[in-house]
Amino acid sequence: MLRKLTQLRDYLPVDLHSFIDILESVNEVYTISLETVVNKDHKKITQKFEKLWKVAMEKHGITMPLKVHIISHHLSDYFELTGTTLRKVSDQVVEAAHHKVKSFFESRPN
Repeated sequence: MLRKLTQLRDYLPVDLHSFIDILESVNEVYTISLETVVNKDHKKITQKFEKLWKVAMEKHGITMPLKVHIISHHLSDYFELTGTTLRKVSDQVVEAAHHKVKSFFESRPN
C-alpha cells in the first residue's frame, strides 16, 4: 500500500490528503528505522512525522496514540543513545512485558 500512495491520493478528496502525507512519513520513518546505519536526518524525519500527525489531529479530531508519541518523541533518542537503528531489534521483550503487566493488573483489580 505504501508504494501506491500517489494513486491513492488521486482517489481521495483533498481534505483527506493529510492522511496520505502521514503514510508517506510513516514510510520514511520505517526506512530510517531499518537502515544499517543511523540516518543523519533522523530528527528532522521524526519531527516531520509529528507535525503531520498534529495537522491531522486539528483537521480531523483524531488523537495521538502512544506508539505515535514514541515515534515522535523517543525514536531519535534511541538512535542517538545507542548509535544504532532498529534493524536488529526485536519487540518480543516489550510484548512479553506488556502481557505480564496486564496479567498482574487483571489479577489484582485494586
